[in-house]
Amino acid sequence: MDAAAEKKRLREWAKARRGMLSPEEKRQGNAAACRRVWGLAAYQKAKTVFCYVATGGEIDVTELFRQAWKDGKRVAVPKCGKNGQMDAREITSLSSLSAGWYGILEPEEGAPVVPPEEIGLAVVPCLACDRHGYRLGYGGGYYDRYLPKIGGVSAVLCRESLLLDEMPKEPFDCRMDWVITERQTADTRKRS
Repeated sequence: MDAAAEKKRLREWAKARRGMLSPEEKRQGNAAACRRVWGLAAYQKAKTVFCYVATGGEIDVTELFRQAWKDGKRVAVPKCGKNGQMDAREITSLSSLSAGWYGILEPEEGAPVVPPEEIGLAVVPCLACDRHGYRLGYGGGYYDRYLPKIGGVSAVLCRESLLLDEMPKEPFDCRMDWVITERQTADTRKRS
């Protein structure tokens, strides 16, 4: 089976698996993963944090946004466009977001663009990922196109139950620097 077909199969598996988590498991996992992000030296150093806005069964990062603002950090979220293009837009409140592409909450069109080289830490979602930092997204390639431009490091948040030993890879797949679950923080740059 080629990588694209295997990823399609894994997307169905991951959606079904995360659908089996109880609300309490999700809540506890969300809080634990956010605390792990705060513990990163990259978070402490970052003046600007770029973070996804959770949808579906993704790890909810609402507390991460609140902590980043409390810590005086500039916060940016994705603004998606056509043909898999994305940029980072600064926000100062979650209430300023509204449904955009794919129904995901996004900033208004006039929100300030944050240059990617100013991003110290990018926090990225996934359906699943592997221990080497390769993530399974939804197939649009937005993050794979955007993340190579950032000035800092990237961290993918993944539920422990969706962490795989190996992910099928395609040439355009972008490796994350950190894998964070509710139970562990792994620096993938130290892995082969």
